[in-house]
Amino acid sequence: MAVECGINPQVFIVLLQKEQGLVTASGSLLNAQRYERATGLSCPDGPDGQPICDPEHGGFYKQVRGAGERYNAYLDRPDIYKNYRPGQTWDILYHPDSTCGTGEVYIENMATTLLYTYTPYQPNEAALDNLYGTGDDCSSYGNRNFWRNYVDWFGNPTSDDCIATNECDFYLANDWTTSNARLGVLITDAPTGNPISGVWDVGTRESVGVRHSQDLYLKTDPTTGPADIHYKYGRVGDEVFVGDWNGDGIDTPAVRRGNTWYLTNIPGAAYADIVFHYGRENDTVLIGDWNGDGIDTPAVRRGKTIYQSNDFAGGNAEHEYMYGRETDTVIVGDWNGNGEETLGVRRGFTYYLKNTTTGGNADIVMNYGRANDLVVVGDWDNNGTDTLGVYRP
Repeated sequence: MAVECGINPQVFIVLLQKEQGLVTASGSLLNAQRYERATGLSCPDGPDGQPICDPEHGGFYKQVRGAGERYNAYLDRPDIYKNYRPGQTWDILYHPDSTCGTGEVYIENMATTLLYTYTPYQPNEAALDNLYGTGDDCSSYGNRNFWRNYVDWFGNPTSDDCIATNECDFYLANDWTTSNARLGVLITDAPTGNPISGVWDVGTRESVGVRHSQDLYLKTDPTTGPADIHYKYGRVGDEVFVGDWNGDGIDTPAVRRGNTWYLTNIPGAAYADIVFHYGRENDTVLIGDWNGDGIDTPAVRRGKTIYQSNDFAGGNAEHEYMYGRETDTVIVGDWNGNGEETLGVRRGFTYYLKNTTTGGNADIVMNYGRANDLVVVGDWDNNGTDTLGVYRP
């Protein structure tokens, strides 16, 4: 179908999810009506907001084939489909209820023309502020969900060029079966520094950042462009780490000086909220949610031994074990999506990951990147599982 219509098959996959959730639905949710309206073709919204579907276009095959033909018609028949053409700014409704108003949208290319011709509403600020949830009574979600699912599953199409030209800062993978990056990120205004990852703002997903001197340059989604957030924390020469210290879902910085830790829970704040002592000055620092309570706490590595704490009280470790070799580079992530973070080690470009805070053999082994890459870890596609990224500025 994709070949016959000359359309990227990823577009069909995302369209099926956007309209009827058919990609991720299972069991009783896969009912006949969802297949009958699979791509939302010829199902305009009625006065009450419910779709009015033309039975002539009902059924899975007709819906998918018809959607492909309709996209081509939008492209080939500008005499009929005159709206939302590229290179112009258009007033586009936020909702079928016209009292919700309109907003100006500059249509840059034909792909965006096809999206707005098929679904002629744009997300309002409330829908964008809660990207994975609902907005308000004037919110519509079709084009927002198309963009969100496409980027989550296949990467941002505008960032592919930096992968193709090998000019990205970050090369991110979304699974543990491929050695190829699915997302490429170039933070265009960030100088070379130390890579970090986290959720930097409410309603955003995990992404990357760079720390240079005292400055943090943070992207709120894994796409190319200038930093979305920029602020300073700590002193020049401090060790800087990031974590969710209070369980609010936002990652903020901490610095360690000797064995004293200074944590802030407020992005951009100049002073620490939490100060405590833990470990020794020469220990390697690890940050993770070791018990699944949503709060990141420290651990230190001394030789092959890991000393973990579940609070900021200092004192003795609550859990102690050995994993890997003294020369290994250690990383932290939730590799299996159970809500608890565990360790991995890197030797050269091979990663050995454990799903428990114990020693023994690795549960996952994978090759990725180059031996001299700097590593970041994150849930780039928001599926609950952390995967790898490398920093190569």
